[in-house]
Amino acid sequence: LRRTGHGAGKEPWLAIGAGVHTGVAFVGAVGGE
Repeated sequence: LRRTGHGAGKEPWLAIGAGVHTGVAFVGAVGGE
């Protein structure tokens, strides 16, 4: 994480996140036109 700018009170140049999948995933848009 230090290589991406995390820590030492600096703003990171690359956002890193983590998540846990516990069910059905959906990717797309909701709505219509």
